[in-house]
Amino acid sequence: MHYSHNGQTMSTLSVPAGAWEELRREARKLESEIDGKLEAYTKFASGPSGGMGVSDALLAGDSLDAQSADMEGLLQRLSDVSSAMGGAVSGGDARLHTLARHKDVLLEYTQAFRRVKNTVMANREHASLLG
Repeated sequence: MHYSHNGQTMSTLSVPAGAWEELRREARKLESEIDGKLEAYTKFASGPSGGMGVSDALLAGDSLDAQSADMEGLLQRLSDVSSAMGGAVSGGDARLHTLARHKDVLLEYTQAFRRVKNTVMANREHASLLG
């Protein structure tokens, strides 16, 4: 795991002492972005597919794939930030609690994303069988 600070990459073992707040802000920003995109992905994935032509369905599939890849990237970034936060924890139960909470949120988002992605895959398989 590497952490980037002012354009420089360093391992989590050498995270600057003042990086905790920066990492915490980045984690909150990513969580907010993931929350919004997960909601949009869920709505789009569960949207009505009836009445779509073949080209519309293909475009929707491409869009879902792009959204899925975007979500996977955001979840990975949040995981990386969480790991960096683990390297920056330098005392205090409050920081450990904050880190644990960010890890819980990451787990919740990852599980929700996987559920929606699995539903999308099952719906695609079902549609191709009916096809």
